[in-house]
Amino acid sequence: MLSHKTSTQLALTCQQRSRPVAPWSKYTCAKPSPNRFTVSSSSSSSQQQGQCTFILYTKKECPLCDGLHSKVEGLLARAAFMPSRLSGCKLEVRDIATNPEWQSKYAMSVPVLAVSRGGEEVQIPRPMPRISPDRLQRLLEEALPSE
Repeated sequence: MLSHKTSTQLALTCQQRSRPVAPWSKYTCAKPSPNRFTVSSSSSSSQQQGQCTFILYTKKECPLCDGLHSKVEGLLARAAFMPSRLSGCKLEVRDIATNPEWQSKYAMSVPVLAVSRGGEEVQIPRPMPRISPDRLQRLLEEALPSE
């Protein structure tokens, strides 16, 4: 319970200490943790995670391409805040109309998703258009090289 100090006196005490008073902690001097949003990871796993690149072959006016692009971008953005094997990975989008080799190879099969492993591209099986983000994340993590 409270001692003989009133809430006003406690608020003044908190201000004197230059600590913010949160509205829900009316009677305490709550100090936010400075490391609240930092994530620590081992250096070897972060080096390996930073080396992966997903390559998405697309073409203009392709709704399947747009859907997969937005889902993969969302997963990579989520991985920045919720560490996973996708943390540090990048997405490279390639328009097949800009390269005749890609045009002949992927003209009837876009979107094509691949992962770059040490300079070579390994194609990932095409996910279904209505795949859930969590299931797509598992698919992408399985395509990454093992640690």
